[in-house]
Amino acid sequence: MKKSSEKAVINKKKNADSATNQKIKLAAEWLSTQPGNALQLVTELLQRDEKNPLLLVIAGRAQQKLGNFFEAEQLINEALKRYPSYLEAIYAKADLLYRRERLEEAEIYLFDAIRMVAKYESRPLRSLQATVLQKLKKYEQAEEIFNELIQEDPSNWMYWSNLGMIKQDLGYFDEMDAVYQKGEITTKSNPAPFFNRIVGSHYHPERTAEQILALCKAWQPKFKFDKKSRRAVAKNKTLNKMLRIGMISDGFRSHPVGNMVTIGLSHIPESQIEFYAYSTNYSEDHITQKIKEICTQWKVIADISNDSLAKIIREDEVDILFDLCGYNANSRMLTLLQGPAPIQIKWVGGLISSTGLETMDYLLSDPVETPAGVDALYTEKLIRLPDDYICYDPPHYLPPLSELPVASKGYVTFGCFNNASKINDILLSQWAIILNSVPNSQLFLKSFNYTNQALSERIYATLEKHGISRERVRIEGGSPHRELLASYNDVDIALDPWPYSGGLTTCEAMAMGVPVVTLPGPTFAGRHSASHLVNAGMPELVANDWEQYINITVGIANDVDSLSVIRQHLRDILLSSPVCDGKRFAKNFADAMRAIWQRYCEGKAPEALTLSNDFLPYFHDDNQPVILQHPASDSVVSTKQQDGFSFQLSGKIIVMDHGGSLATNKNFINLTATNAFHFIIMDMLGEVEERHLPLRKKGIQHIKLHGLGDGESSPVYMCLAPEYSSDLVPLSAEGGSRVLTEVMAQTSKLDHIHGLDHLDWLILDNRYDIRKAIIHGKRILSDCLVVQVKITFSQTHQEQLLFSDINSLLTQYGFYFHSLEDIEYAKPTVIDDQKMLPSSKMISAVAVYLPDNVRVHALTVEQREKLAFILHTVYRMYNNVYSVLKIDSQEKSENYLIELNIKNENNLEDIFSVESDFFKKQSISSDFVMGLDDFQTSSTYHSPISSIIRVVDIGANPIDGEPPYKDLLLSGKVDLIGFEPQRDALNELNTKKGIHERYLPYAVGTGEEVTLYLCRASGMTSTLRPNFTILNHFQGYPVWAEILHEERLRTVRLDDIDEIKGIDWLKIDIQGGELNVFLNAEEKLKDTLVIQTEVNFIQLYENQPLFAEIDQWMRAHGFMLHTLLEERRRLYAPYVLNNQIHQGFNQLTTADAVYVRDINRLNDLTAEQLNKMATILRESYGSLDLAEKIMAMNNTRVGK
Repeated sequence: MKKSSEKAVINKKKNADSATNQKIKLAAEWLSTQPGNALQLVTELLQRDEKNPLLLVIAGRAQQKLGNFFEAEQLINEALKRYPSYLEAIYAKADLLYRRERLEEAEIYLFDAIRMVAKYESRPLRSLQATVLQKLKKYEQAEEIFNELIQEDPSNWMYWSNLGMIKQDLGYFDEMDAVYQKGEITTKSNPAPFFNRIVGSHYHPERTAEQILALCKAWQPKFKFDKKSRRAVAKNKTLNKMLRIGMISDGFRSHPVGNMVTIGLSHIPESQIEFYAYSTNYSEDHITQKIKEICTQWKVIADISNDSLAKIIREDEVDILFDLCGYNANSRMLTLLQGPAPIQIKWVGGLISSTGLETMDYLLSDPVETPAGVDALYTEKLIRLPDDYICYDPPHYLPPLSELPVASKGYVTFGCFNNASKINDILLSQWAIILNSVPNSQLFLKSFNYTNQALSERIYATLEKHGISRERVRIEGGSPHRELLASYNDVDIALDPWPYSGGLTTCEAMAMGVPVVTLPGPTFAGRHSASHLVNAGMPELVANDWEQYINITVGIANDVDSLSVIRQHLRDILLSSPVCDGKRFAKNFADAMRAIWQRYCEGKAPEALTLSNDFLPYFHDDNQPVILQHPASDSVVSTKQQDGFSFQLSGKIIVMDHGGSLATNKNFINLTATNAFHFIIMDMLGEVEERHLPLRKKGIQHIKLHGLGDGESSPVYMCLAPEYSSDLVPLSAEGGSRVLTEVMAQTSKLDHIHGLDHLDWLILDNRYDIRKAIIHGKRILSDCLVVQVKITFSQTHQEQLLFSDINSLLTQYGFYFHSLEDIEYAKPTVIDDQKMLPSSKMISAVAVYLPDNVRVHALTVEQREKLAFILHTVYRMYNNVYSVLKIDSQEKSENYLIELNIKNENNLEDIFSVESDFFKKQSISSDFVMGLDDFQTSSTYHSPISSIIRVVDIGANPIDGEPPYKDLLLSGKVDLIGFEPQRDALNELNTKKGIHERYLPYAVGTGEEVTLYLCRASGMTSTLRPNFTILNHFQGYPVWAEILHEERLRTVRLDDIDEIKGIDWLKIDIQGGELNVFLNAEEKLKDTLVIQTEVNFIQLYENQPLFAEIDQWMRAHGFMLHTLLEERRRLYAPYVLNNQIHQGFNQLTTADAVYVRDINRLNDLTAEQLNKMATILRESYGSLDLAEKIMAMNNTRVGK
């Protein structure tokens, strides 16, 4: 009995162990296809065996595949903590570091780990080590390891394939090809060696397009998917339905794909096409966010198998599937081979030639990339768009254009910033001819590969063989993107490589005013530059052979005058060309998609399609043009303000700015960014400069030396002080109003401007003769929505209209005076050295005139929508917006209130003062007199700021009490953008935010990926590791700084954040990362007035910059220390003071330092900036003396 019981127990244990092992095996199998299920299964097993290292590693791997990198690393670290020599855990840790691009960490970790492992067991680790070294451009070390591994295991295709990539990066193309072929022979389950050979062949100067096409076809028989998988069939074949387009890409970020698809796709009407994005990696940046906004669905498929992805795409019922990877990294050709979508198309992203794929129906191109006669080189049917096949969106931080380098250096500099793999001996020999033909010329090469010294040395040596000394050659490694673009200021002419041309690099060169000379290569990859140049209107830079390539280059190098003209205008030429025209591209793209969809629905096989700007699209097997059937949609322009409510505009708002007062306002560029306005700038004096206008001038007509009037020529009096220049004669001939010269300018009657059938918003300035503008504008003004007039209350010019005159004239057209904005006051009265009386006398203001009650009800619904938008966006007249919207829709007006976070419905009438009249007419405030004593004690005084104070709060975590800007925020004087990467803190901020607040989830820093150390006390969380060698000396800190977990996150540079157009006041508290923010925000901070930053006096974090370094940066950038707030003194352990450990005796650890613009440099600031600075200092910091000094200085300067 006893023996049988023991036997039963043993059998039960064996069965349990067997069941557990089966589950572990199943979880491991699920990792690649069902990581979520694998995690669930292994989590159950860990509850019974929490110390099992294999279970911990599988759980970590599953978390990694699900994108939960912190949790993955935590689990793997736990396994290593228990079993430091466990090989699976060691490899998992190294692989995680590599895939998160923590390459330096991975290199060090692998070096130490490999020494602990037997050689025969270390192959996976050594292979990964070599791959990491290759990524770090340490090619020689990586090559040595792969050669060693091949000697040990020549049947491993991965070793051959990775060795081939090293040969490719170094430009040894024959060796590359031979090595890849070895990988092709050895691989059985993975086509990567075939893919790499295909890509590498495009760099090889001796390969033909026919040879490369053969390679593209050769791999498929070996890896062809089971024939049982049938081509997807569309369930809904309605011709004019909204199409669902899927896109697979590794480049939904700052990458050629992201830079060349985003702006074009963003202009496609939502009613026509919806996009599903399938990203093959987890990398995200500001471009990713833009792409996400375009897409209906976003899915990361980095760790989803090819089969599973095909299933997902079928289930998503994608109509048209785009491949934006090609044979490049993370290729999904094995998915596409299964035909998971009814129509499949190749487009930008590894678009270097035909894919050769049987299931790829079309390839999106243009007539330059694929000229007539090349169709036989493509297995796909070619879709030729009428313009460029991509649409380039230059970054907002494009550096200013410089003068031509040759003008200052005395010699021509040729440049090439393309991938160094594109530089071969044939190309260098041709470049040498150019350099020898242009005396003293130099060559500037720049690429990330050039950090490898051997590669650079080979280029030097090759050029020396052709008579070019190395002193004439400048070779540099990679740089942050802004610096890379600025490097073009050292280049006169860009040389395009061959046979693989530049694409994005060519567009960037042109955006920096640098012409590019190209010789097309034999494949699609060799014609990128040709397409961009032709579509930018510079076909003369495209050569037919090497002789012409050299002649073109030498010719323009010898014509410095023409080069200088190109330098000045090429950026504008590019931006106004089809290469950068998102709206034009969107129409062509949408037409092409509709045409191929209609053909599919008709049951016809794919066929070549040509679109044109001159005639309807047509398929090459059909003589009849395609009549497109797009979905019915209205012609509204969406101007979404926040999630939810949006204005719906029936076309652009037409604005005329007579005199340029709007265009020269610093908020003008923000208005252009809404894409809701069309601006006509009548710049009678030529005062509107390039710096006032946005990079893209679409929707802006800038007409110089032309104004509104009676249709006759008019003299313009140019005065010593520009503010007196006018078409009216100054009252005084002395001082700044003295006339220096007269010029003639043409005027037009407002009612008789050709093509102007209406105007929505008119901006005038009574410095000019606006009487003629008004009396000759009866037709236009009778239908206008808003008139804004800059008014000087004291007459400065002869025949100048004053406030009362303007009121009388505009009343005739149904306008009434509504309010004064941007009021300027006279200088204060000085009593003695200690006292002064601020003036209440208004010198000038902006008067806003709105339609009266009768007119507003007579407007169309579309006009009222535009009026509401202007009032909301320009003037922040929220009560008026509510009233306008309510005329047409009570529901819409209430939705507007919800968006403003006004939820007390019982008090709506009180809040908005809604009356029977259209608007409550505002009266001008009465004069006031205030003595100095009252001024110092009153909380109602404020500097007369006319625009909102722009505040940025980095590290807006609300744990530290009320922010200094709270009162100004509540009073509507502040627009706040806050940054907070911690999810819980961000959620709390968004829950409580008001109408002037916006919070973004970015971690602001250097733009690189960093580790976020989340500590027990959230106020200690930082991107720097807590420095326990210091913290352990104090009470509290060791507990507060305990690291609960770590997250990898991508930081963004403040200078790269589109949402921020300018900063008046910066508050920053990110526990030691402040200096990194400043170093990467010099452009955004150049006009900042006040900075409140946390500073540290001891290193609470490892490598933390201290107060002295912050102070040094501040002083170097025109700031001075004003005060220290919240000085924190901590108690040394183990001492306790008054039963508490938080407040110490004297040891100063941190404080909040308030920096202001240097008092000796305030003259560099505008009057409005001084007003803002005074307001901030008085209202938020109580600095009454400095605030008053600034206001007195401002008033004295403007002569009030």
